[in-house]
Amino acid sequence: MTWRRTKNRVTKVIVARRIKATLGGQTCAFKSLLEFKWACWLEFLKLRGHIRGWKYEPFRFPFLNEKTAPVGYTPDFLVIEKDGSETYHETKGYHDGETNTKLRRMNKHFPSVKIELWLSGLSKKTASRRTTAAKFCSRIGDCNTIFGRFADITRVIAVEYAKNEPRLIEAANHGDGMANVPISTKIEPA
Repeated sequence: MTWRRTKNRVTKVIVARRIKATLGGQTCAFKSLLEFKWACWLEFLKLRGHIRGWKYEPFRFPFLNEKTAPVGYTPDFLVIEKDGSETYHETKGYHDGETNTKLRRMNKHFPSVKIELWLSGLSKKTASRRTTAAKFCSRIGDCNTIFGRFADITRVIAVEYAKNEPRLIEAANHGDGMANVPISTKIEPA
């Protein structure tokens, strides 16, 4: 956190630290721990053969002829399903109104694009926003439900990141009845 002086006041500016990680052969600079955990989850699914692959923020969709913000949208993840079809995953720690605006415009400008919205918790506060988002998404889910079920993966990731040291993480799922497949990644402070 830093402080910035503007004309007549001092304001607090929260500086977002990116999480640089190499996961599944991709080096990414994730904007949040939630995005990093979701990438680990997607890599886990890829290693298990449930999806063909994934990419982090592969490109931006421009909203032509829109006069107000947002004028474009970059989904967090492109997921290539087993059948070769593409789905975009958007992860959000907090579901705000701007997210719904982006989803609405995606539906307007790119109606054939399939988007899933994955939220960190489904609170009563955001219930009406989820209802609106459901009109434009193929699926809305709770990341915490998945991370809770696969706690070994997320717990190790969170602990290693909190140490803020480059480490090699070996985490495996223990409890879904599938064979253990390790997920390896090196976390470097941004």
